[in-house]
Amino acid sequence: MEGIQQIFNEINTKWKGFGVKVYRGESKKYETICYPSIWRNDSAYNTDKLKEPNIQGNILTRAEIKSISDFKNKYTEKYKKDYIFEELKERIEEDSIYWLCLAQHYRTYTRFVDVTFNILIALYFACSSNFDDNGFLYFIAKSSCIDLSKPNPGSYPKTIAEFFETDGNSERIMSVPFLFEPLIINERLKRQSGAFIWTKEIGVSCWKGGGKIEIQKNLKPIILDELEELGISKEYIYPNR
Repeated sequence: MEGIQQIFNEINTKWKGFGVKVYRGESKKYETICYPSIWRNDSAYNTDKLKEPNIQGNILTRAEIKSISDFKNKYTEKYKKDYIFEELKERIEEDSIYWLCLAQHYRTYTRFVDVTFNILIALYFACSSNFDDNGFLYFIAKSSCIDLSKPNPGSYPKTIAEFFETDGNSERIMSVPFLFEPLIINERLKRQSGAFIWTKEIGVSCWKGGGKIEIQKNLKPIILDELEELGISKEYIYPNR
């Protein structure tokens, strides 16, 4: 495990005492790293008008309200249904955060950024494409996030706005990442040890200066082979495709 061990050694040398980590792998250096899809240049929702707050005072912007609405219409008409969410959607409010989870699952534009607690999963995403470019492994301490994953057992969050009510809109709260681990997960989220990070601040990266490791492009095939030996492959990460 030469390639993976090299990464582990670097983390253990530079980031001892970092605690539980939240990881994200990206297969090349993007202009803005760990960036929510809704604010990317290829997003139809990335306009100044749609970045304005929703007129109803909701914490979501007009862009996000429109994106979720567009997704709901498409989901009921054309998408292959996800059995976990099919069962769940009958019990949640129209503006539940779980609609964002479902939209992200189908690659709809949201302010969520996919992350994982499993470094091997993050390494797969850092190495599985863009083979002419170096990959990157980003991580932050879980303790640096505001944990949203604490509703009462057996309950579901009622609205997105309720999830993000903390101590007001102070500058610190507006920029600190929010970590959300869904209580109800499907097989893909389970295998990916998946969670989501969401920032209140509009149009910024969710990564606020944690750890970063650059993975040389020549190491990508080596790491992918090692991950395959450990059972981490495209078939494992994307079941039932």
